[in-house]
Amino acid sequence: MGRCGRHKKWHIIWRLSPGRNPQIKVGDKAETIEIPYKELYIGEVEDLVDAVLERKEPRMSLANSRDIIDMIVRLFESARTGEAITL
Repeated sequence: MGRCGRHKKWHIIWRLSPGRNPQIKVGDKAETIEIPYKELYIGEVEDLVDAVLERKEPRMSLANSRDIIDMIVRLFESARTGEAITL
């Protein structure tokens, strides 16, 4: 994913696989973001179990989940079209 801004061009390089960390490039500078490996989605599954079995309020509301999905869709659209978006 990348974007050309008014002043700089940036790219996010992230191969979605365990143990791979994203790299952000701004101009000629690249920085790797270290993310500790964790079994994917385990926190979400535990939160769902707590919500169902213990009747706890989920950590993330359905409205918040919808907002995040909307943001991700718009980010991909920006990357595809090269158009700026407002988040």
